Amino acid sequence: MAYRFSFDLGISSIGWAVIELDGKQLPSKVSDLGVRKFSSGREPKSQAPLAATRRQQRHMRRQRDRYLRRRSKLLNALTRLKLMPSDPEERRIVAACRHKSMQNDLAGFRDPSPYHLRAKALDAPISPYSLGRVLFDLNQHRGFLSNRKAEVSESKDFYQGIEGLENDIAKHIDRRGGTGTLGSYFSERLQQQLPVRDNRSKADGTSLLRVNLQTTRKMYVEEFDQIKAAQQNHQNLSDDDWEALKKIIFCQRPLAPVEKGSCSLYPHLPAPSNQRAYKADPLFQTYRIWQDINNLKIISPSAGVVRHLSDDERDVTFNLLRSQKSITFKSLKSKLKLEHSDYFNLESAKNGKLKGAETIISFMKLAEFSENWKSVSDEQMSDLIEILQSENDESKLIDVLTSKFNLSNSCANELMSVKLEPGTSRFCTQALSDLIRVMAETCIDSETNRYPSSTEAIKELSPALSKDKSSRLQYYAAAIPGIGLHQKHRTSDLEREFGVIGNPTVHIALNQLRLVTNALVERYGEPESIHIEIARDLKMNKDQKANYERSIRANRKLKEEFSEIARKAKSRANPDSREDFQRYKLWKELSEDPTSRCCPYTGTPISLSMLFSEKVNIEHILPRSRSMDDSMANLTISTRDANKIKGNLTPFEYFEKTKDESGYEALLKRVAHLPKNKQWRFLPDAVAQLNDQDGWLSSMLNDTKYLSRLAAQYLGTICEKVQVSPGRLTAKARGQWFGQTIQKDRDTDERHHALDAVVVGLIDKSMILKSQKASAKNDRGQTYRGLELVPPIDRNQLLAQTLQQYERLTVSWAVDHGPEAPLHREQPKKHKDERVVKHLAEQTNSIDFIAIKHQQGSVCHTNYYDKGGIHFVDFWVVPEKQKNGRYKQKITAIPVPYFHSNKDNLHTKKTVKPHPAAKFYMRIYKRDTICVTHKGRRVVARVSQIKPSKGNECIKCTPVNNPEGPEFRISISFSVFLKENVKKLWVSPDGKIKNRTALEA
Repeated sequence: MAYRFSFDLGISSIGWAVIELDGKQLPSKVSDLGVRKFSSGREPKSQAPLAATRRQQRHMRRQRDRYLRRRSKLLNALTRLKLMPSDPEERRIVAACRHKSMQNDLAGFRDPSPYHLRAKALDAPISPYSLGRVLFDLNQHRGFLSNRKAEVSESKDFYQGIEGLENDIAKHIDRRGGTGTLGSYFSERLQQQLPVRDNRSKADGTSLLRVNLQTTRKMYVEEFDQIKAAQQNHQNLSDDDWEALKKIIFCQRPLAPVEKGSCSLYPHLPAPSNQRAYKADPLFQTYRIWQDINNLKIISPSAGVVRHLSDDERDVTFNLLRSQKSITFKSLKSKLKLEHSDYFNLESAKNGKLKGAETIISFMKLAEFSENWKSVSDEQMSDLIEILQSENDESKLIDVLTSKFNLSNSCANELMSVKLEPGTSRFCTQALSDLIRVMAETCIDSETNRYPSSTEAIKELSPALSKDKSSRLQYYAAAIPGIGLHQKHRTSDLEREFGVIGNPTVHIALNQLRLVTNALVERYGEPESIHIEIARDLKMNKDQKANYERSIRANRKLKEEFSEIARKAKSRANPDSREDFQRYKLWKELSEDPTSRCCPYTGTPISLSMLFSEKVNIEHILPRSRSMDDSMANLTISTRDANKIKGNLTPFEYFEKTKDESGYEALLKRVAHLPKNKQWRFLPDAVAQLNDQDGWLSSMLNDTKYLSRLAAQYLGTICEKVQVSPGRLTAKARGQWFGQTIQKDRDTDERHHALDAVVVGLIDKSMILKSQKASAKNDRGQTYRGLELVPPIDRNQLLAQTLQQYERLTVSWAVDHGPEAPLHREQPKKHKDERVVKHLAEQTNSIDFIAIKHQQGSVCHTNYYDKGGIHFVDFWVVPEKQKNGRYKQKITAIPVPYFHSNKDNLHTKKTVKPHPAAKFYMRIYKRDTICVTHKGRRVVARVSQIKPSKGNECIKCTPVNNPEGPEFRISISFSVFLKENVKKLWVSPDGKIKNRTALEA
């Protein structure tokens, strides 16, 4: 039996369907379907990766731990060298600058302060304890050390503050007669009752930088050296002692190198040749220039032409981009001497400009480098960029630049100040050189004037892949070499060996796709074909998602505006009608001036009162029977008569048929106000695109986004026939084939992903061509109607088969039982009576509080925190003796917080067994699937909340197939688990319940 697998892949779900194929490889039956749910790996509100928050908090903890270790090490060294007392009480007196040995050193100063000791240490001998206090103070505030990659908030003001402080210190040194440091300058400010901290809080609680108070590590190092020079002959310290103290105070951990990953085109090259090139590399920027040039089209509405650049225009554009950091489309149009009405197809996608050779232009501004840069080879330039991007230590970088590249110190410092483009490309330097060679060739088609695109160049250079297919999906980074970044800290052996993809959401989705696919292969065998659709959220990068959300907000604002207009008495519009809102949106596109909005074909004015009448139709610019395009980009509004006369013709065909040249010229002027993604549809070249049926079918059925290509390549390791659907017809087909018969609420019922998978599996080229022919007969209607999609299976059979599988579908939830969660709340517990908190926290059975001791020097204090939450609950069956002497079984629940589950051997079945005769019943985590009795029938539900508080000990669960709305929850008390026959279910990734006997009452 031959089968087709189809998947609807989203950021937190996989809908799947298995479709049986007949002898002609056409769909004949819906055999099975299901849904797999999982975490997206992102914060629900901000959509930031979960690892980002954990990484930031872990960084803060590590910084604190390193500081404490450094402080302890310095105190031990100062005590050993007799610069600090060993007695803790006496050490606190030294810290407060009130030790009797410091009185002479602080004479003449109003208040004791280590800043005054730092100033005194430059001019006269000071006591050993005073010197120890000075060195300890240098350790407390070491200043900002730039690693050349640091992102400092308000960086402009910050660096201006550093420069201003350096100037103020220079003036301070002049006032002191040639000697002075940061400490002596701050001592002077304290005597003038001026602040020495680098920030203050405003009334709204935010921080505001003070002027000229931003310190650097260099200032502290220079002060240490001056203090050493002044005190070396007066202290019992050797040179080795001074160097050891300096090393302790100013020790800086080197940053770990950032892994760049392997080239996606040549992953099998030997390292380091296969490492990805930086985006700042001139090779990558040259590749990007050719990519933009070869994709660039000139659209001439006045001439009715859409064309690529000519050879001469191509050369001019390349020379312009190689000589500038960027060029605007307005300037490019002037350089190419185009008409005023002409525009480029990439204007909206490229934010109004094309990027050029940013790195070379930045380097050309350096006098010494600009004289010799033409003699520098591509390999040397790549090496230079590698060093500038990877080396964080400025002194080491200067040494390398001066020794390896024979640059002067001044030129090396200028190179370090150049701001380079961040990030890495997908390709190594060898791949970029080969891609540039292919893309820089002359046009490959003299008739269409097409040039090799980056996709065509990649296909030409891609090494031949092995045709050996695997019977099961392997780990994605093992199946597709070169896409994983190696991370040695990962717990999984596969992830450590092959690496992981950078996007955590895609990483999780591909791993879950592997589990579901392998489970289906085990049951049905290898598929004959696979269809997959990728959710929009999963395909977008950060910028694309921001633009998409921006368009949603604009559309929502327009919807509110329409609703207000629709509620007016004179308006015939229905505020809840989707078609009426489409009319209003398309009407607004015609012109910014409401009085100038008219029918594109006839020029008849369309007023707001006329818009919602029968005199106006929503019209397909390119006939839907020929373009199969029902998107807003192919829609406009016109008068009913114009729509009827135009019929099944394109705009150019209509005016060509009537031989009305002046009318066509007037049409082009009127549509000049429409969005640019609509203007080309009125041009003569739109006909050529429609004639190429294979072209538009391929563009409709194959998405070129990165994840789509990745998913197709991944699934291609077990099946040769993989089709990626862009999803343009899924919603329409689902509504026409299933309507509200099966599913009534898509927002609350997760099973709708399975319906989408069924539709994805049934949509193919043959079905679309049949629908095209059926739709062409009814394309001349006077009112707007959607495309009629004809399923390859009889509709009644399709509905019956899908409904049968849909009703018995069990959603499979991927549950992570790991203890990765906050162990306790961030803020300490506060109570009017601290003794009450302490008493509750010290109770052994308390699950509400936790006591954490904090050691600061010789002082130890305890804070009490709310525990972070319940990780799981263990249920035990305990025999309870009754008054009649018989024993009755009773449930005892032991909730385990995340804090306890993270402690080794703190909670095991052996250590917490509540009774010698107790029998373990079950362990329940949040999001586990259980079976409960509700209203006399067995219900499959998912645990959504655990409430272990006394007097209200219960779990709350949500039915998987919730018939009573999204807010409905079933609450089950711990004490009635036996009575209600609560059982834990194990659901496989393909939705099969392994212990089905638990469903029996």
